[in-house]
Amino acid sequence: MKLTEKYELVEPVTSGRINSFIARNLTNSEQAVVHLFECTKVKGGQSAAVWVMQAFRCIAPSPPGLVTEAGTSETGTLAYVITLMPSLAALRAWVKTYKISTETTQGFDDGKSTSTASLGEVMRQAIDLDVEPCGGQTLDSAAIDQEPA
Repeated sequence: MKLTEKYELVEPVTSGRINSFIARNLTNSEQAVVHLFECTKVKGGQSAAVWVMQAFRCIAPSPPGLVTEAGTSETGTLAYVITLMPSLAALRAWVKTYKISTETTQGFDDGKSTSTASLGEVMRQAIDLDVEPCGGQTLDSAAIDQEPA
């Protein structure tokens, strides 16, 4: 199933390395937050969901709200993390922390962003993003809290 068949992306929240959107779950009409970012293929021997969460935390603070889905596109070029909609205060705090973290790391990039996709390109990829569950795996909070190797 494609991402846009499960979620309506309602409002952009962040752009840059992480493109986040307030979304509406088309199955139950509940609000969610969809985070999309460029990635490389999952390392062998590691579940896709755990790897995606670790990759996310390398470039942004842990997402606000309960994570309900995480995975990669079939091509492995785009990863997604979907959370239940947190309180607006929690979402604002996360956005503020995310913006501060990206400002802090920009000096290390020397003007060369690791993200080459524009928001429009990310949206085009999101339309084609297959969000099949990652083999029925659940997110193990202990594994997520481990630092990437």
